Amino acid sequence: MEKGIWMRRTTITVLVIVFAISSLVSTSIIYYAHQQPTQKKLVHTLYTYGHYGTFDYLATLKPNIIYNRTLLRPGEGPIFTRITDEININFNYTFQGSEPANLTVYYRVTEQVETSKFQKQIGDRREGEIHTTGSNTNLYVDNVPPVNVSSVQNLINKVTQETGMSISDYTVTLTAEMHIRANTTEGSINEYFTPKMTIRFTSSFSEGNIISIEDTEHSKTGEITSTTTVYHSWVDLQRNLSYGLAFGAFSGLLVTLWVFTKSGPPEPVKPEALIEDAIEPFKEIITETAQEPRFEEPTSRPVTAISMKNLEDLVKVADILAKPIIHSSKSPETHLFYVMDEGTRYEYKMKASSLIQEPEKEEEG
Repeated sequence: MEKGIWMRRTTITVLVIVFAISSLVSTSIIYYAHQQPTQKKLVHTLYTYGHYGTFDYLATLKPNIIYNRTLLRPGEGPIFTRITDEININFNYTFQGSEPANLTVYYRVTEQVETSKFQKQIGDRREGEIHTTGSNTNLYVDNVPPVNVSSVQNLINKVTQETGMSISDYTVTLTAEMHIRANTTEGSINEYFTPKMTIRFTSSFSEGNIISIEDTEHSKTGEITSTTTVYHSWVDLQRNLSYGLAFGAFSGLLVTLWVFTKSGPPEPVKPEALIEDAIEPFKEIITETAQEPRFEEPTSRPVTAISMKNLEDLVKVADILAKPIIHSSKSPETHLFYVMDEGTRYEYKMKASSLIQEPEKEEEG
């Protein structure tokens, strides 16, 4: 019996381990399935384009011994403030597209003096618009007002007089504000492109009064795209399968755990209960005694004790002799049943341990 219980608990333990591993695996599958997107967006490039802006300049110099000439182009040397009369500027804008487009460009060029404390517009604004068609369009603005160095210095001196500030470094910023509209076969473009050039006036003992020009090249690119959404139906299928697997695994784990807790070894049966079950069918002919009887054997009349093989045989003797069976207990483990017939005592000793062993022998048989 104990061997059967042990085998059953071993089987249930194996099932618990199997379902626990299945639960972990199914949880991992669910996590993996949810890492996969149910849809993916594909971006297709239909049209590419670019805006390109270039500032060019030419410095007009006063008579000097440094360069011994009156024109100075980019890269030909530092521009010294004291020998510079003015800086002439032009701006070139280019639109390049992968396919022809109907293009409209609105532009405005402004100049502004800036210090750390104030800014002021100088010169006149130059603005206009062009309409053209093609994949490569150029706009050349050559009527930008020149930056007159003396006028800028006079403005700075006046600000110094009015504010009391000492201004040694300042800038002139040229801004080309452009609004571009283009119609293409793949869609429309409506953008702003705002390149800026900085003319920086600085003063130092080591280099002197210098005019440096920065940010002459600018560019901006873009594209017209279309987006396609691709749905991954296999991800939904994978998720549903993982849910089913997880449900089965966790259900099996709960059931096997419940069975495992219920399949422990049975509680030991009390000896009194075993004896009660054994004599239950014969209760009508069994008489209980309060204490164990003492059998005295007089010398003139000896008592013959006959041991019976089992209680059923003792019951048969009691029926034949029409006498009751007397029951007494030496201990909870050992019980004595006997029938008295003058000088003969028919008896049967019952032990609770034998009642436990008998079913096991039957199972082994």
